[in-house]
Amino acid sequence: MPPTISVVIPTYNCGRYLKETLESVFAQTHSPLEVLVVDDGSTDDTPAVLAAYRDRIIVLRQPNRGAAAARNLGIRHARGELIAFLDADDVWQPQMLELQARALAVDPAAGLVFTNGTSAFNGVVTPAESNYFAKQAELQAWIRQHARTVPFSSGWIYRELLSKNCIGSPSSVGIRRACLDAVGAFDETMALAEDYELWLRVCRAYRAVFVNQVLLVYRVRPEGLSGPPALRLPMSRMAGAGALERHLPLVPGALK
Repeated sequence: MPPTISVVIPTYNCGRYLKETLESVFAQTHSPLEVLVVDDGSTDDTPAVLAAYRDRIIVLRQPNRGAAAARNLGIRHARGELIAFLDADDVWQPQMLELQARALAVDPAAGLVFTNGTSAFNGVVTPAESNYFAKQAELQAWIRQHARTVPFSSGWIYRELLSKNCIGSPSSVGIRRACLDAVGAFDETMALAEDYELWLRVCRAYRAVFVNQVLLVYRVRPEGLSGPPALRLPMSRMAGAGALERHLPLVPGALK
C-alpha cells in the first residue's frame, strides 16, 4: 500500500508562479492526500491566485517568518505519511509523487527520498542544466555504489552529505512523517541552508533513496532566496558551512 502524501508549499510573493506550480501538483499520476499552501505574509496577488483553488488546497497564513517556519507550519497540519516539499516557483513532472512512493517501497527502511531535476534560469532550461542534480561527483559515486533497480539507488548517504549538500532542493525531497517526528523539523533560526541542516539530521538516522529521473524543474531567479547568479555560489558555500557548524555536535567522533 503506497503511503498517503501531503504536499507542503511555502510561498512568499510568488503569485506569478503559483498557478504553474499548483497545476503541476494536480497533474500528478499519484494523487496526494492533501495540498497545503503556506502563505508566509505575501504582499502581492498570492491570495487571489490561491482563492481560485480554494476547493483543492488548504491555505495556511502567517506573518512573514521565512521558509523554514512556513514549511514547519505545513508539517504541523499535514496528515500524510510522507511529506513532499515543493517551493512555490518550482514545477514537478507528472510522475514525481508516484516515483517517490515507489522509491520508499524499494527500501522500506529509508526515511527520505529525493529525485533528479533540472535547473531553469528565469524559466529557461539550458542544455548544460538539463540533468542538473545528478551531475555532482559525490552523488554520482554514491549512485554507482548503491544502485538498485532502475531508476532507484538507496543506502546511507550521511558521509557524502558531510562533504556537500548532494540532495539539493527541497522541491525534490519527500520525508516520512515518522522521521520528522523523530529528528525534528526545519531550524527556524536559519535564513539559508535550513534544508541542508535537516537533510543531515534525517540522513544521520535513516537511509535515503534517490530517483535518477528528472522530475523537477528548479527555477533560479535573481530575486529568489538564493540571490543573483554572481553571489549564488559563495552564498551557498557560506550557508552550507553554517549548517555544518550547527550539525557538528551530532557528528560521530570518527567522522568529525
